[in-house]
Amino acid sequence: MTDGTTTPVFDYRLQRFTMGLVAFLLPVVVTAVADQRLTSISASWYTSARDWFVGLLFAVATFLLAYRGHTRFQGWASKGAALAAALVALFPAACDGCETTWRNYVHYTAAAVLFLVLSLFCFVIFRKNTRGRPGKPGWRARIYLACGVLMLACLAGIPLGHLLLPVQTVAELRLTYWGEASALWAFGLAWIVSGKVLPFLAEPGERLHIWPSQSEG
Repeated sequence: MTDGTTTPVFDYRLQRFTMGLVAFLLPVVVTAVADQRLTSISASWYTSARDWFVGLLFAVATFLLAYRGHTRFQGWASKGAALAAALVALFPAACDGCETTWRNYVHYTAAAVLFLVLSLFCFVIFRKNTRGRPGKPGWRARIYLACGVLMLACLAGIPLGHLLLPVQTVAELRLTYWGEASALWAFGLAWIVSGKVLPFLAEPGERLHIWPSQSEG
């Protein structure tokens, strides 16, 4: 949609940057607000940080829902990720020492789907026009790849750690907390970079300038 000129009313790059920033800050915010030491980011649902956890996840879901991408596949992928993010917020993980119920399984399944879809963006969608290119686009492609690998590593590492390591070791290492936080930071970084706001990762002609010039009204 345009305003009658060549300038779009909404810039997808700013949408990507904002969503990435929200995701990147989510672990920081809930950790700072929680009234107890978190064993996982999801455990903030049972603390004073619950409203922040749910609210920030719904902000991410809203951005993903509004994001149409450049193809129909990208649009449907973002819609699926939006639904998964909303389910992660609405259905809590099991609290420490509690018996796991079907609601908790919805949370875990939705979280897995969310990060699988977001890693797909990193491996395929974001790298489609940057992979193999020289200069700054090529560096973005490498960052997308690293973020996708980190998300999948966290997704696989958390359950493997619980399976292979003693319970006390998992608790001491805060394996779930750092795994979830790292996955969210990777997700956020990839979308921040794709917003092309950072001057050292975007060519002058493709950079997003957050503050409009006078010619843009």
